[in-house]
Amino acid sequence: MSFRLLTSPLVKPETHYTIAVIRDITESQTQAEQHDRLMELLAKKGLVYFRADKDGRTVESSPAESKLTRYSSDELLGMNRELLYDEPSNRNKLIREVDQSDGRLVHTTQHLKRKNGTLFWAEGVIHLLKDADGQTAGYEGLYEDVTERLQLQGFLDVDTKSTLRDQEFYRKLKENVHFQLLFMSSVGHQLRSPLGALVQQLVNFQEGITDADRFQQRLKYVIGQARVCTLLVENLTFMDKILRGESFELKPVGLAKLAIETKLNFEHLALDKNLAINVDDKSLDKHPQVWGHRELIRQVLVNIVDNAIK
Repeated sequence: MSFRLLTSPLVKPETHYTIAVIRDITESQTQAEQHDRLMELLAKKGLVYFRADKDGRTVESSPAESKLTRYSSDELLGMNRELLYDEPSNRNKLIREVDQSDGRLVHTTQHLKRKNGTLFWAEGVIHLLKDADGQTAGYEGLYEDVTERLQLQGFLDVDTKSTLRDQEFYRKLKENVHFQLLFMSSVGHQLRSPLGALVQQLVNFQEGITDADRFQQRLKYVIGQARVCTLLVENLTFMDKILRGESFELKPVGLAKLAIETKLNFEHLALDKNLAINVDDKSLDKHPQVWGHRELIRQVLVNIVDNAIK
C-alpha cells in the first residue's frame, strides 16, 4: 500500500487529496512462505536447491548448499558454478545435455569441490528454465551428498556411477552379509580339520603316546598342518582386500612349483585318509609361467586340494 498527498491550487479554497494505491499480496506472501518451508524441508532431507542464470552464475541457493560446500550464502550468489566442479569441463558437458533435453529432468552424478578443496560426490537432477519467449533463462536443480553411499556400494562390489534405490541397496547389503557369514563359516570348517590334527599330534607327544623319534618323523606333518591353517586364514586377508578394491601386484608365477608346495603342505592330511597327491614334477620346465598374484593363485590350489581331500 502506498499513499500520495496532492493539492489542487485551481480550487478555492485549496483542496487536499490523499491518493492511495493498494495491491493484494496475499498470494505472493503465501508463495514466499511456501518457498521458505520447502527450503527448510529440503535442508532437513539433506537436499540442496539452486538456480543459476544462463551464464552459470548462482541466482538462488538454499542454506543447505552453503553448509555442504562451506561457501557462505553471499559467496555463492553470483558465483560461476563451474568453481564447484572438480573438472569444470564436466559441467559444460552436463549443461549441453540439459540444453538438449527439451526441459526434461536430467539425472546426474558429479564430483564437486568444497571451498577448502575437499571433494565429494553429488547426485541430483537439473533442468532448463525458459522465459516467456521460450529462450534459455537459466537452470535449476536439486542434489545431495552421496559420497558415503557410493563408498559403501563400492565395498559391496556394486557399480558406483549412481546410487541404488533403497530397496535394491538393502537387497545388496543383505546378500553381502549372507556371503560374509557363509565365508566365515566355510573358513571355520576348513580350519577345523588341520587344527584338530595338529592339536592331536601335540597331545600324543605330550602324553608319551608318540616318542621323540616318532614325533621328529612326524614334525614335518605338524609343520604342514600349521602352514595349511595359515594359508586358510590368509583367505580372510585377501578377501578383505578384494572387497575394498585394493590392487594386487602381478608377477610371473610358476604353477608347477606352487602345486608341489601345496602337495607338501597337505601331504599329512592325505596320508591320514590313505590318499596320495601326485604332481608331474618331471616336466616342470615344460609348464609355462602365468601372469598373476602368487598368493592368490596359491589360495586357488589350496582350496581345490583341501576340498578334494575332504
